[in-house]
Amino acid sequence: MNRQDPVNPQTELNKILEIIGEIAKISAAGSYVYRGEPKRYEKVSSILYRKLEAAKMLHLNIEKVQKEELEAAKGYTKETDEFKILTEIQHFGGKTNLIDFTTDYYIALFFASESFPFEDGRVILEEKTGTIKDWIREPQNPDPTSRVRVQKSVFIQPPDGFIEPDMEIVIPQSVKQPLLNYLKREFHISIENIYPDLHGFVSSQDNRWSARANFAKGVTYKEQADEAGNPKEKNEKHQKAIKSFTEGINLMPQFAEAYSTRSFISYIEGDFDNAIADATKTIKLNPRSALAYTQRGSIYRAKGELNKAIDDFTKAIALDRGNAIAYSARGEVYLSTNNFDSAIIDFNKSIIMGLKSPEIHSVLGSAYHHRGDFENAIANFKEAIRLKPDYPLAYMGRGSVYLSKGEIKLAIEDSNMAIKLNPELDPPYYTRGVAWLHLQEWDIAKADLNVAKNKGLDITALFHNEYGNITIFERKTGIQLPTDIASMLTLSDI
Repeated sequence: MNRQDPVNPQTELNKILEIIGEIAKISAAGSYVYRGEPKRYEKVSSILYRKLEAAKMLHLNIEKVQKEELEAAKGYTKETDEFKILTEIQHFGGKTNLIDFTTDYYIALFFASESFPFEDGRVILEEKTGTIKDWIREPQNPDPTSRVRVQKSVFIQPPDGFIEPDMEIVIPQSVKQPLLNYLKREFHISIENIYPDLHGFVSSQDNRWSARANFAKGVTYKEQADEAGNPKEKNEKHQKAIKSFTEGINLMPQFAEAYSTRSFISYIEGDFDNAIADATKTIKLNPRSALAYTQRGSIYRAKGELNKAIDDFTKAIALDRGNAIAYSARGEVYLSTNNFDSAIIDFNKSIIMGLKSPEIHSVLGSAYHHRGDFENAIANFKEAIRLKPDYPLAYMGRGSVYLSKGEIKLAIEDSNMAIKLNPELDPPYYTRGVAWLHLQEWDIAKADLNVAKNKGLDITALFHNEYGNITIFERKTGIQLPTDIASMLTLSDI
């Protein structure tokens, strides 16, 4: 799965600390300024140089061009300090011959990681006493809230518009997002803090809109996956969707909806660990979201971590007392753990809240059946059939209740209908097979029991769970089972 999120956080942390340690070691041996670049550009150059290069105008004197631009800019500001005007133009993204550097290599690491998530970045180290010493320009008494102060900016103004780096530390693309997370967590260096003004808002707008565009593209791939004609095509579309959501997240790390949707796709693909990681991130970004807890609970349930699933559904219900889906989902976990009373309470609450579906009535019918309340079980299976007359699971469940009640012909009729609607189901064959035993139709009974067994159903365990053993069955029914059928339904260790 193509994600920037670390598969092994400890490995990523080790790599981050290794990079920081390397820069710190070099820095201790000299006096450096630092520049972070999200791509490994061919040259370390000013914006004005790059614009002249693109326009094939490098024959012009770059300092003279900058002077002309500066004079034109004076008509738009009351500021008289030329260097302050230049730095203001620079931070608006304008064309100057200044190259941004910082005295803080952590800030340089931020700029090396904040964009181009699928390309390596770099941190450039320039020794202040080297070639650049006469080109360094340091702001004097900047506004404490300005970007210059926050970014600990210094500028290099090279006469040719570019410099040759003294040293370069590569920032692998796989480390960029973990590094941004680390800088925010440990040093409070983030896009919100590095850009403390409306200029920063403007600078971050492109990232946010690009993130949203990637999210929209991912949603389109997800919709295409929903309509895919085969599993291979579905998986391919899902992977493209995940890549698009990942690109959106890397551009806007607080993009809760992208984490949530990527989590859902991972869940569908059976990648439960990544699905849970993304759902957890969604919860951290929006801890009051009942939907986020419901989603993670569903993933935990699918993974088999049932206690965690119950905890999440309970939290979702605490945040939204009207969350019918969370009640229903928790009820299904209770049902699977044989906590039938709690399951019945939750299913009934979900129905009262409006989640009146054949599926809910069917699982509620199963819960009542397991508790021995046959009348309520049948009533709910009947309601499921009323809502959806071709619902095989409701016929299957009601047939099983009829068998428990001893209404043999009704058990056979419902089993027949369940099999007709879905021949792949295995429990109806068992129910019908045992019903035929009650009618002493040995050949038909044996055939149905064999079908259920061949489909993978543990017919012996089911029989003993219902009747105890062969002797009890024969005593209760007054029926003597043939030896071969009795052998089929006898536990091997008895």
